[in-house]
Amino acid sequence: YQFEPIIVNLNEEGARRYLKVSLTLELSDEDLIKEIELLKPKILDSLISLLSSKKLEEIEGTEGKRNLRREIVSEINRYLNKGMVINAYFVEFVIQ
Repeated sequence: YQFEPIIVNLNEEGARRYLKVSLTLELSDEDLIKEIELLKPKILDSLISLLSSKKLEEIEGTEGKRNLRREIVSEINRYLNKGMVINAYFVEFVIQ
């Protein structure tokens, strides 16, 4: 399942940085797409809150992206009943 790009301001004092992320999700079951579509507004709101709470140093580098990926998977799975997200892949990850 692929989300449209998400753009948020990072949680930086005195700096005006933003993050643009495009995600593709690996799902446990193809039927999960319907559930994600129904819950999409809640999931997107939750992802925007998660991403905008991050500071630059938290998401820089390989380890930062790996941790963020785990948080995204966990956040989305909180809403799902019929299956789970196995992994999230960054198709686009831009900090400016």
